[in-house]
Amino acid sequence: VAVAQLPDPHLDLGALNLPLNSFSMNQQQMSMLSVGLSQTFPSFGKLGLEGQQAGIEAQAAADTLRGQSAELVLLLRRAWLQALYTENAMVTVRHQEQLEAESVQAALALYRSAQGSQAEVLRAQLARDSLANDITRLQAERASDLAQIAQILNLPEPPSIEKQWPNLPPPPTLAEMEAR
Repeated sequence: VAVAQLPDPHLDLGALNLPLNSFSMNQQQMSMLSVGLSQTFPSFGKLGLEGQQAGIEAQAAADTLRGQSAELVLLLRRAWLQALYTENAMVTVRHQEQLEAESVQAALALYRSAQGSQAEVLRAQLARDSLANDITRLQAERASDLAQIAQILNLPEPPSIEKQWPNLPPPPTLAEMEAR
């Protein structure tokens, strides 16, 4: 609003040829006081154009803020979904690991009874160990996703993941961003 208004007027006060020994205006005939008021007028239409430009810049700043807020919400939701997926995948892989441990026990029992080969036992153990590696990898991914969520929300430690959609605060307004 201030950009589209006239600039402030200037007030000038002055004293000319004032004697410094008595400060009397009557001591010399050339002594005088002056008062002046001046106003600058920009060229026709300039204030309106500057006001429009400032309005467009303010709208662009607000749009940028909304875009950044939307991007943060998208990143947060993506990290939350990834963490939830990883947690569910860990449950599934742990169940598969238990089944594979039973398969190892079965292969060992068959091997001990001379009905199975040692290769079957080794394959079952390798599959079980591979699932244990998958669990370790999923735990690292989950920790990374939780750390990203903590970073986005500016939390001191990673949050716990719930099975429901996170309750996100509304994005900050332009006035709140300027106050920071």
